[in-house]
Amino acid sequence: MLVASFRKKLPDFTLEVSFAFHEGTLVIYGPSGAGKTTLLNCLAGLDRPDEGHIELNGRALFASHLGINVPPQGRRIGYVFQNHALFPHLTVRQNVLYGLHPRRKDGDPSSGPCVDEILKSFGLTHLTERYPAKLSGGEKQRVALARSLVVQPNLLLLDEPWSALDEESRLTVRSEVLDLQRHRDIPFVLVTHDRVEAKTLGKAILHLDRGCASWL
Repeated sequence: MLVASFRKKLPDFTLEVSFAFHEGTLVIYGPSGAGKTTLLNCLAGLDRPDEGHIELNGRALFASHLGINVPPQGRRIGYVFQNHALFPHLTVRQNVLYGLHPRRKDGDPSSGPCVDEILKSFGLTHLTERYPAKLSGGEKQRVALARSLVVQPNLLLLDEPWSALDEESRLTVRSEVLDLQRHRDIPFVLVTHDRVEAKTLGKAILHLDRGCASWL
């Protein structure tokens, strides 16, 4: 269960949201500049709200009245950025391993099966030694998803994750993400400005416009 109710003042308006969500995919839909990415960043701990609270599975991640603000690495929240944010000097396997705690990276056998399983599930086994520059847009997207899931998150955030893909790749990856959500049973919060995509993917849709939120 994700429960969030907070305010954050931005240069042109104040982002103010209040919602509860517990399964499937919550879509944050709205035009560019509406505050969608800021909302995700607040959930992830990359931005700090001015006041309010954020709770995941009964654990407070942010509570202004209690002085609680858990850092990003302590929230167990995966985040797939719009530009993938892959490290160009790391191979596919190294990029996927990057999110793990240092003691669970290369050299610790306990990290192997989980990583290998995820690489296989995303069709990346044959690409493990390639660098991002040698990957297609769809392959980069799969690496970003694999990296976010290797930490076994309690929540996955996706910020317009396939906006840079061509139509065919977008439909393929979108279908894979839906299958992933069903099989892993991890709540997703997905940002889009595409109304058709929002209706296709969202179990619930929160419309955001200049910081004001309403359910569709």
